Amino acid sequence: MADIFISYSRDDRPRVEPLAEALVSAGYSVWWDRNLATGARFLDTTEAELKAAKAVLVVWTKTSVGSHWVADEASAGRDSGRLVPISLDGTAPPLGFRQFQVTDFSRWKPGDEAMLSELRSALASLITPSGTVTPPAAPTARKPIPRRTLMIGGLAAAGVALIAAVAMFAMGPQTGQTTTSANQRTAFFGFTAGSSDPLVSEIATNATEETFAALGVLQIESAARGDTQGVALTGQLDKAAALGARYALGGDVRASGDEITVNIRLDDVGGRTTLWQETLTGGAAERESLPVLAASRASTILQCLISLRPDMVREDASALALVTRACQFSDTSDRQFVALWRDAEQIAPNSFDIQRRIARGWFNQSLGASDAERPAMLQEARAAAERMLVLKPTSQSARVLLAVSDIASDRPLADFVAVVTAAFQEADASGDRSGMDSIATTRMLAFRMVGRHAEAARLGRSDAAAYPFDATVQSSYGRSLWYAGQKLEARTVLDSGIRKLASVNAWSNRAGMAIADGEDIAPILAAAPPAASVETVACWKDVAGAARATNATARAAGASRLLGCVRAENILPRLAIGTLNLLGQVDAAYTIVGLQLKRSNPQGLLVTGGYMFAPVARPMRADARFLPLMRETGIYQYWLDTRTQPDMCETPEERDFEVCVALRKDQAK
Repeated sequence: MADIFISYSRDDRPRVEPLAEALVSAGYSVWWDRNLATGARFLDTTEAELKAAKAVLVVWTKTSVGSHWVADEASAGRDSGRLVPISLDGTAPPLGFRQFQVTDFSRWKPGDEAMLSELRSALASLITPSGTVTPPAAPTARKPIPRRTLMIGGLAAAGVALIAAVAMFAMGPQTGQTTTSANQRTAFFGFTAGSSDPLVSEIATNATEETFAALGVLQIESAARGDTQGVALTGQLDKAAALGARYALGGDVRASGDEITVNIRLDDVGGRTTLWQETLTGGAAERESLPVLAASRASTILQCLISLRPDMVREDASALALVTRACQFSDTSDRQFVALWRDAEQIAPNSFDIQRRIARGWFNQSLGASDAERPAMLQEARAAAERMLVLKPTSQSARVLLAVSDIASDRPLADFVAVVTAAFQEADASGDRSGMDSIATTRMLAFRMVGRHAEAARLGRSDAAAYPFDATVQSSYGRSLWYAGQKLEARTVLDSGIRKLASVNAWSNRAGMAIADGEDIAPILAAAPPAASVETVACWKDVAGAARATNATARAAGASRLLGCVRAENILPRLAIGTLNLLGQVDAAYTIVGLQLKRSNPQGLLVTGGYMFAPVARPMRADARFLPLMRETGIYQYWLDTRTQPDMCETPEERDFEVCVALRKDQAK
């Protein structure tokens, strides 16, 4: 049996054959049906090879997206966590597969080792060329489980709905908490079209398909699809009860002029009460993102309730309403986040998931807190992480949170990075996936913090594939790629995050990169997600104009405008660091860095540290203040302790910078 099963359309054989040969030359064993004939399949052989393969390489093209055989084979790869999708002509995958990152092979030609290396990296989490499987995990551990997904707002006060800020649901639901008992079953009735408008019908169909796919990926126990489709709204609760479901989920799509609204509703079947309902709004431009947003929003709220309900000491209407309200709130930097979960703690005092949310909320709030407020927040975060360990002594996410806290007590960064790396490996090997998305993001941030972007990008590839709904993971991976010099793929990842997930984080990163690379920013500004404020779009537009200016006065004015945008909280401080360097305002960049990079601010150091190593931030690294800053933060000591160096010191442009010369000298001692 072969390592790799290639699923493709017969019409694409001329382009698939050299790819298969290249993989064989790289050391993999490959099975692909060279003798595929119209209307005929060697079913027994095909099925056996498909089941035995360690990776299912699906080749999407304008032909293969219409193939039922390819769809079936891709489903087998997706549902078992072995899917590795590529596109030979830029064609997007069909419904049910759009949550997964697709490697663009449209420009690949035989002999192109760079692109083949990207594919090998995508395969690396499943198999090595020698034919040896990578370290084992539980059978379900390879399934992509996007535990942190998108949170979007509902109706505005005036009654006009807009998609609100897209943010990570920092401590999202966990696969390990999914129940298999009948009393947690969900009956999903799909999204109905409120009119015959083709766009309405398209979005309703796509939202239904994406939600079914999300429920499957999250392993939420659901009633059979055939039992729930075509049921009128008035009969859905009765039907859900007859199917033994605890939750009834559904919605509709309507149009009013150019505005499309997607209405979502979740009911408690036993109590005959509505737990949650929300409206998402967009237009034709959001035809691709609205279905994904609806699916991720619905599955996130549902999975949150499923994971918490077994721990609730009471389930009256007010208790369910309180927990549901907490599940809807996404902004971990808002004081209300912790307050809501503290209230939920009274209803489920022994909930591991609630303690995890409280810990993450305090950590994220400490990022922007004053020096006077931060110690108390970090102490609260640490206390919650310690309660996590009491409730689950094997929790690796708790150990990572405690390691972050220890940065403030001058714990060596080499120790911190080792803890995060080991936590990921141990959780992966044990099959305990709780908090794996958070650990994955922290691991990328840790390596970026010490200037090792190539390593962050390498590790982030499998993370991005495992958490396709997670805008934070996708954005972090895209930035890691860009820092590592893989600009084309970085743009692809971030553009996908903007288009499919409506991620403001991805869009803001993309805008900053475009300015640094001298791209035309107009198309990027035009693609701004609805949640991006008019002020933020205007900020990036003005800054892009200043970056193109040739005179110092205009550039200084642009820097002043950028700093004003930071003060007005329209642009995150860390996103301004590289652009300030580009505008020649190194002093201003150091001012921002100085506020964030303190051992007493572990979240600031972790989240912001990598921005100093962006390609565009080279003026900072050439400055005499850089070496003392590296020593003060402990980053320089990390390089000494691990006998590594930042990627920058391996480049001809920077290998003779003061910090690199000093590092080589000290490491030689």
